[in-house]
Amino acid sequence: MRFYGDYHTHTRYSDGLGTVADNAAAARAAGLNALAISDHGYNNPNPFSLTRRKQRKQAAEIASVRPAFPDLTIYTAIEADIIASDGSVDLDQDDLGLFDFITVGYHRWARPRSFADFRKFYLNAYLSPFRRPSASEIVRNTDTFVRCIERYPVAILAHINNYSIVDCKTVAECCAHYNTLIELNGKHIDLARADFEIMLGTDCRFIANTDAHKPGAVGKFDLIDQYLKPYPEAYDRIVNTRPDPVTFRTPNKEAL
Repeated sequence: MRFYGDYHTHTRYSDGLGTVADNAAAARAAGLNALAISDHGYNNPNPFSLTRRKQRKQAAEIASVRPAFPDLTIYTAIEADIIASDGSVDLDQDDLGLFDFITVGYHRWARPRSFADFRKFYLNAYLSPFRRPSASEIVRNTDTFVRCIERYPVAILAHINNYSIVDCKTVAECCAHYNTLIELNGKHIDLARADFEIMLGTDCRFIANTDAHKPGAVGKFDLIDQYLKPYPEAYDRIVNTRPDPVTFRTPNKEAL
């Protein structure tokens, strides 16, 4: 299946290996129509994250690169982190309008808002490789994700169930209601098939992204195609399998 855009890629502004121009050149070579630069949010460890100062520099660089790629829509985005059990992310009100859209996810190395949030939300994710979270922990994680999607204009929910385990049906139903796209992530395509099948039973929509951390990975969707072989019907639910521009839930002043 052809994918027309890659909406989750990283550069040297966080933990990627290439520049904005490098990723754009790779996207063009892969035959893409669209590319998003979505480096890690402010609560990830520096130098492997954006800072507000770096974000301003990155935005200027993206603007300077766009004229050289008139065949490619280049979005400025961010992969923000959920940092608190109430669904808060590492963005302020004034940050929201700086981006064309916002991707949100959980990263276990991000800095939580407080020790209480570490204990309530982060700790069971740290332990998830060694034990499945309890039913109450999954409920708490799920509530956190739902609050985040309700509170912020989340365009893409990144790599669901990567360490922080949720009730996928509840989160998918929330995403469907708020027009938040659930990501099929080429770097974390270990999503349990049972969970994917549960989400297919809802009205949510998906977006396939590579989460490329080097230019050579931009536009390489082979692992996602392999994962989707048992689910040919899923391609109709993936928004970037069509050449039309993707309509994102966008930042707005009503958030927060």
